[in-house]
Amino acid sequence: MPVPAAHHTAARGTSEHAAAQQQRPERLTTDDDLFVRMEHALGVGVINQAVWRLDGRLSAENFAGLADRLRQGRLSRVVRRRPAPCRDAWHYTEAAGTDVFESAPVGEGAATAWAQHQADRGVDSVRGPAWRLSAAYSADGRATYVSLIVAHAVGDGWSVVTAVEEAVRGTEFDTRIDRSRWTDDIADGMRTATAAALAAARLTVAALRSRRDGRTAAPTTATGDPVQTTGADTATAASADQTPSVLLTIAADEFIAVADRTNGTPNALFVGIMVGLLERAGLVSPGDVVPVSLPVSMHPDGDRKANATTGTSAAIEISDGRYLDLTPIRAACRSAYGGVADRTSTLGHLSIVAQSLGDGLVRRLAANQSTPLCLASNLGQLSADFTGLGSGVDATVAVRAVTDSSPAELASLGGGISGWFCLGPETAGLAVTSLDPGRIPDQQSLSTLIRDELKNWRLNGRSWGA
Repeated sequence: MPVPAAHHTAARGTSEHAAAQQQRPERLTTDDDLFVRMEHALGVGVINQAVWRLDGRLSAENFAGLADRLRQGRLSRVVRRRPAPCRDAWHYTEAAGTDVFESAPVGEGAATAWAQHQADRGVDSVRGPAWRLSAAYSADGRATYVSLIVAHAVGDGWSVVTAVEEAVRGTEFDTRIDRSRWTDDIADGMRTATAAALAAARLTVAALRSRRDGRTAAPTTATGDPVQTTGADTATAASADQTPSVLLTIAADEFIAVADRTNGTPNALFVGIMVGLLERAGLVSPGDVVPVSLPVSMHPDGDRKANATTGTSAAIEISDGRYLDLTPIRAACRSAYGGVADRTSTLGHLSIVAQSLGDGLVRRLAANQSTPLCLASNLGQLSADFTGLGSGVDATVAVRAVTDSSPAELASLGGGISGWFCLGPETAGLAVTSLDPGRIPDQQSLSTLIRDELKNWRLNGRSWGA
């Protein structure tokens, strides 16, 4: 999925007065284009969602003020499609988003279901709304739940966090850009076609050199025998209405203490938990070397881009030793992050070629798409402005990416699990979604896997509820 995201090395800048440096009109990057094509060419829209539980009642006036500031910020844009090979362009408009403070309360233990309902409302990066902000009080009236869903094309994890921080702080974002004219489109189309031809040539040369040197670009995969999924399992998964997903909160100091005790970092511990879930689900076996997909943010300070995320893969060997020593996982992640530049060159060339093509060609080229065996997306340390939404009260946060695919569609893509992690001032948020409904068919099964895995790390997770 998808779900490329956020994250590990994100640095969030909030000064947006360098308008002179922006392109007019503002064209989509290749990263933006990827998610537009997933949504509108492949029918697999990716949605970023942040969910808050505020320990107090957020007033309707404060909620409306937050929504108004978001409407004036970086998320309030939609895509203007242009004919290939011209790149699509951004159109900023306050009508790009919508908000609602619901009258119906969130029942005890129903927070995850409420969050999923908000995600199911959907977004559209072209027709809008591109983002939705929702809120509701808990049934006992003591807490406020807030959800923000954003089309991934409009904003990756870094952009969503930065947009909320800017809205809370009142930081201005310049939305004054020119609309593309036909003369602009012709010139851009020529440049894009030329860039695509050069990128295709470089890919061809690289492939020939790789073949001559006897090298291969095949990814690292699990080495053990795969667990076979029965037809009954697949049928059960396909009949489910919801993709299994669990939201958890863990005390930040407890999480950091476990990472320190095992010679790791919060990121290494997060990856260790994710591969543990794979093993418990029967997706991998001891001794397997597992490719863990790690999204990496490439946003510089003050960036305007909606998406600037690349991906790398860490080769993690499945061993019980990880529960005592995270050094091997930490080293594997460090090695993966160090190789980001090499991987980006090939992926960048492919993205340039794809952006010059129409949706029909992209659809045919992506016919054998698949989702990752294990995605571990770490948003890193979150500010109090983001976690508290400017309310000044204690809050817990979970961030994740979801697709609008049905469980049956997900089952056909051959994935495993997707996890998102964030560390706030007081709590850590963990969101895990099953990408294999055949083997992890429901929320209860996923919750059991997570509970048992956290127990091995001596961690206590508080579920948001069913």
